[in-house]
Amino acid sequence: MIKGTSRFGAELDSLADFVNFGVAPALFLYFWQLHELKSAGWIAAMVFAICCGLRLRASRHDRRSDRPAFAGNFFTGVPAPAGAIIVLLPIYLFSSACRRRRF
Repeated sequence: MIKGTSRFGAELDSLADFVNFGVAPALFLYFWQLHELKSAGWIAAMVFAICCGLRLRASRHDRRSDRPAFAGNFFTGVPAPAGAIIVLLPIYLFSSACRRRRF
């Protein structure tokens, strides 16, 4: 609204997205169920977080100034929040099923 954007703000936003939609869901899933798989569970959680980081890095390259003018009208990649929703969906479904059984 105040047209106060900066390159630092864009990078900070990408870092916050990585932590909120990459690292946090991966850790939630690991401590909820994947810890039983020991190293394989840890690897699965970290692969998700790393893929989210790589996706955000790719979106950073989409903001380059040497892109064609029409490229700004199109979204490339997978949004990080959608990945987080997919990862956290089993936890939500499991918890809602448990709540229904108690009553």
